[in-house]
Amino acid sequence: MAESVDFLTDQLLYHVATIFTWVTGLVWVVRVKQYRFIAWAFVVTLALLLLGHGKSYYSQGAYPILFAFGAPRVEAWANRWWKAAMVAFSVVIGVRLVPILLPFRAPAALADYYVHHPLARQVGALRWDDQQDHTLPQDFADMLSWEEMAQTVATAYASLDSTERAHTLLFCDNYGEAGAVNYYGPRYHLPIAYSDNASFLYWMPVDYDRFDVLLLVTDDRHEMEHKFIKEFRSVRLVGRIANRWSREDGSLVILMKGPSEAFRQAFRDKIELDRLKTTAHGAVQTLGPNPLDDGGSMH
Repeated sequence: MAESVDFLTDQLLYHVATIFTWVTGLVWVVRVKQYRFIAWAFVVTLALLLLGHGKSYYSQGAYPILFAFGAPRVEAWANRWWKAAMVAFSVVIGVRLVPILLPFRAPAALADYYVHHPLARQVGALRWDDQQDHTLPQDFADMLSWEEMAQTVATAYASLDSTERAHTLLFCDNYGEAGAVNYYGPRYHLPIAYSDNASFLYWMPVDYDRFDVLLLVTDDRHEMEHKFIKEFRSVRLVGRIANRWSREDGSLVILMKGPSEAFRQAFRDKIELDRLKTTAHGAVQTLGPNPLDDGGSMH
């Protein structure tokens, strides 16, 4: 319930500065039979995102058409005083909300700004998926330390000889890490990073289990303590992300060589089970513990 309220609150925050335009557009398409399907499309889009637990900003593509229909209507009925009032409203509200909705400063300065401007906390801008308030908005914190992560992975990859590189699987615990590494990967001559998280599962290679080296990026700070680590001939902690403002602060890059057959089989079972659950439920599911493991995020 709280998640749904946050989603709807965000819809208002994103466009409250121009609420008179898109609401006018929505009302107009509801009243005109020829265009009523647009209103239905808008409502259904938001409903599907709510049911699917989509991010609040996923809905933003549904608004431009309402602005397109609403702007001529507003232009037609509003006199110059109304127009002046609407411009003033947009400026005042926009100036107040833009610092909350956009990362307009460096992380440290932005965090300090939020301390002295409680509106960000009041509207839930600092609340993450864990339902706790943090120093920065989650979407901004998610995008920090991307290149640092790729550089650390590149350090590990550069330590391998050509034969090892040819049989390396670069695997990330979540889609954010995989996306970050793939974004900067070409700059550091890295192979494609894979993950079984979210839609990355669909891109796993056919021969994903034919690796002799597993280069793992994980947000589990205790990954080295889990039992599956013992299923490799050698394991080395290459580096740790250190950025207090980043959501990936404390994430590890681990280089593992020589997996046991037991690990290979468990890894295959995990990926295949992921795929079966995806096929059965139409959405990627989170798996339970792996037989080799005692709760590590790799499994």
